[in-house]
Amino acid sequence: MLRRSTQNLLCALGFVGGIAIRSWFEIPLIAGFALACAGIVTSILGWKRERVRIGGLIALFLFLGIGRTDAALRPLPESDISHWAGQTVEVEGVVAYDPEIRLKTQKVVVEVSRVTHPPTPPKRGFRQVPSMRGVPEGRGVSEVSGKLLVIVPAVHAMEVGDAVQLKCAIEKPEFIEDFDYPRYLAKDGIYATCTYPEMLSRAPGAHGFRWTLARFKRDFQSSLNAVVPDPEGAFLGGILVGSRGRIPESVLDDFQRIGITHLIAISGYNITIIATGILALLTLFLRRHAAFPFLVLIIAAFTVMVGGSASVVRAAIMGLMLHAAYVSDRLYRPGYGLALAAAVMLAVNPRLLRDDLGFDLSFLATFGIMTLTPWFTRKFSWVTDSWHIREALAMTCAAQVTTLPLLVGSFDRVSLISPLANIIIVPMIPFVMALGFGAGITGIIPALGWIAGKAAWLASYIVLQLAHALARIPAASVTVPDWAWTLVVVAYGFVVLAVWQKRRVKSVGARLIAPVLKRIRRPARLMQSQEAIRALTVETAEIHLDDERPPSDSFLTREEDSEDIPLPNKGEGGGAGVWRGTRNWTQSHRVLVGLIIAVVVFVAVSTPSYLNWKRFSVAVFDVGQGDSILVSAPKGKQMLIDGGPDATVLSKLGRAMPWWDRTIELVVLTHPHADHATGLVEVLKRYKVRKVLMTGVTHDTAEYHAFVSEVATQRIDVQRPIAGDVLALGDVSLTVLYPFESLEGKSFQEPNDTSIVLKVEYGDASFLFTGDAGITVEPGLIERFSDELDVDVLKVGHQGSADASAEEFLNIVTPAYAVISVGENNSYGHPSPRIVKRLERFGARVLRTDKEGDVKFIVGEDGLKLKH
Repeated sequence: MLRRSTQNLLCALGFVGGIAIRSWFEIPLIAGFALACAGIVTSILGWKRERVRIGGLIALFLFLGIGRTDAALRPLPESDISHWAGQTVEVEGVVAYDPEIRLKTQKVVVEVSRVTHPPTPPKRGFRQVPSMRGVPEGRGVSEVSGKLLVIVPAVHAMEVGDAVQLKCAIEKPEFIEDFDYPRYLAKDGIYATCTYPEMLSRAPGAHGFRWTLARFKRDFQSSLNAVVPDPEGAFLGGILVGSRGRIPESVLDDFQRIGITHLIAISGYNITIIATGILALLTLFLRRHAAFPFLVLIIAAFTVMVGGSASVVRAAIMGLMLHAAYVSDRLYRPGYGLALAAAVMLAVNPRLLRDDLGFDLSFLATFGIMTLTPWFTRKFSWVTDSWHIREALAMTCAAQVTTLPLLVGSFDRVSLISPLANIIIVPMIPFVMALGFGAGITGIIPALGWIAGKAAWLASYIVLQLAHALARIPAASVTVPDWAWTLVVVAYGFVVLAVWQKRRVKSVGARLIAPVLKRIRRPARLMQSQEAIRALTVETAEIHLDDERPPSDSFLTREEDSEDIPLPNKGEGGGAGVWRGTRNWTQSHRVLVGLIIAVVVFVAVSTPSYLNWKRFSVAVFDVGQGDSILVSAPKGKQMLIDGGPDATVLSKLGRAMPWWDRTIELVVLTHPHADHATGLVEVLKRYKVRKVLMTGVTHDTAEYHAFVSEVATQRIDVQRPIAGDVLALGDVSLTVLYPFESLEGKSFQEPNDTSIVLKVEYGDASFLFTGDAGITVEPGLIERFSDELDVDVLKVGHQGSADASAEEFLNIVTPAYAVISVGENNSYGHPSPRIVKRLERFGARVLRTDKEGDVKFIVGEDGLKLKH
């Protein structure tokens, strides 16, 4: 007789099977009803026959799965916002979820309530409403419904619950190369998008439950960012609260190459660690049974806070089931938990099965870990189990086996060193998470937060450096053709067939030879007993001769007591004994060994930073299509010129500045264009800035307004430069060469020509930074500062475009190096080939950030040097 839990499992699998069938195939209505009737009749008539009853119930749940998927795939109502695609309208709605902030943009989902549109005959399904105040005459207002995905600059401060009014062109999502983007958005009920709308108004909404969780998440992330610089801070945000939007592309690429991208998302591993830690804290004050309801509430709130993706919900359900079994002292069957989690999630949203790759990978990996890990553990018996290495290797291989067909079919790259990477990095994640959580909680406390932040930074730095080193191994990942998944499926089919055939042959053979084995079993046991007695006698004699003492009967005691008398291994030499002793000592002093390793790594990491801290350097960062330059004076004084088009500059600063330094003495905004100002907004939030140098011209962009607002909010000292001003950055001299007059409050049609031009001198080395100043500014510079323009390094104006770097100007500057900060494959065609040839003709070595990456110069006792 089947257990009730087994019966529930079969019904859940039937429901999931119905959803799977309907997701890929069209089922006629008559076939569905026939299946339902067959299930009901079979269950009733065969109620006393278990197999018949279970078959009927499975058929019934199969029908329920098909029906639920049919309901989810029904056509959209006529009032959905997607029916306004192709028109520019004013949209009113409420921000539904916490925005997903990325390096340059943020994705905002708006629950739309009405649109204001040009006067047109109302569409079928739309209800015209009376014009509201502020709607111009001749315009119409219609009530609509649905979700709208809005892409806005990251500098916009938007929160869940905000009431917004936007003017935008409604579009339907389209395929991105081979990626079915419309189906991907449809799983979340999104059928329309709007890119870079005009923000007409924004008003804070009601402070409900979602707002409270989103605010806690943002405050925690801000506290963490205050003490842990990027990219380590962004990495911690990804594994702790799911904020992976600002993790640099280089880090994401490293993790993908070595097959550990699951670590930078909230997965089952992260949820288990968090739930275990919370339950341990709760049981300090409450009994296990009383603490569990609080654990459920906390994990549920955490799931909502991090966005509630498929992998997070699945991990939360299974994690809570695991802890429920622990609290109730009952056996936990993970297979049942996995099936129940899948059934519950698909009942809520059947589209996940076909349209959410993360959902499929998550469940396949979990299924592989549950079913194949014991087999791999037996096969890897030769691998040491110290530090859970064998377990990590077995679980990684199990997950890889079950997800490989889907990975090969969905991506063009497969990692070959994923098992090795997981063995090395996965055991470190619990410590990294614990330190990161402590840093985020204590970040607002000056001394304690600083200590916790540096510990979390060091642990994260080790993980990222290990990932980077592994990703550089040749053939760490390989590119596979689109049809390779069919070969994988066929190979798996042959493996399954071979295993089945082997078991079948073994079963038939066992039945045939069983009588023979029964006849010879007793003599064989007798022979084995005699051999064992002889071997035991010889071993006893050897112990007696080696120890020179009479043998005892200790070898006849129980197995767990035999550890008191260690027996020598005749195959071991002195080296093996030393190794075993070292390993045992290491395992018994893990905390001490960990501290020693941390100190060694800390010194090794800090030494280069300290050496760089003592000398002058200039780094032109590769931030894409824009400018960002860090000038570092000896003994830790920095000047940042521009911030680039997005938040990439944060990771660059985290690598270029010493880990203990979170202060920038001077920030220069050469002009208000977004490709220079955007990154500075986040810099002002993350670092303590003592002074800002900016012209103060007026410019109506969201990025510039956000920068000016942040400067005012933090009450940072602002200086308006004029040609001839001289500033000091330690021993470094800064001379302003442009603008020739105050530009504060003035408006210009072309802000490029308002760029601040700076000359930086240290010792015999000199640098000229021109921003985006072009050929209209260069004659004035030649006329007023011809003696000051001869420099060693020129930061070429306006990304090397044709409207800068005239021949007369270069004839005066005569740089040895010309650095062009430009984005790879940019749409502007920068740099101009004519300008590059002109620079080379004047004897300059041209360095481009799109090809060289970061360009760094160092000035030491032996003069100016280019650091590769």
